[in-house]
Amino acid sequence: MGNQSNYTPDFLVQFSSSNCDDFEDFPVPMLIEIKPKKKLAEDWDKLKPKFRAAHRFAADKGWKFKIISETRLYDQYWENINFLKKFRRSHIDAVDQQLLLDTLQKLGQSTINQLPAHLFKDKTNVLKGDSPSLGTSGKANDCL
Repeated sequence: MGNQSNYTPDFLVQFSSSNCDDFEDFPVPMLIEIKPKKKLAEDWDKLKPKFRAAHRFAADKGWKFKIISETRLYDQYWENINFLKKFRRSHIDAVDQQLLLDTLQKLGQSTINQLPAHLFKDKTNVLKGDSPSLGTSGKANDCL
């Protein structure tokens, strides 16, 4: 046996089942290590055994192990900002804003696709649209 050392990855990401309708699509937990690109290049030989151990540990539990550099974090950060910038000048009626907030409060969390599905269903599980400022006229086609 070689030298033993302690190593703790940065994050364990666990996903909520409420984000998936099908068990087959449910993502497995991910053990994540974040390291600057420069440090990965400079210290790769020293880090590699630790990463292998983390990979084995994750695989034994049915998880994935990912190494992410700061460039990946910033790419996602800017992608999110650019996506959200499109909506910053949008006007949302106060009633609709409260409806969105109330729905999110009830759900606890939601994907961007799940939220409209919860907003535009009635008790018989039929799509409906009855929010004037969200651009609906009461017809199911408006929600598609």
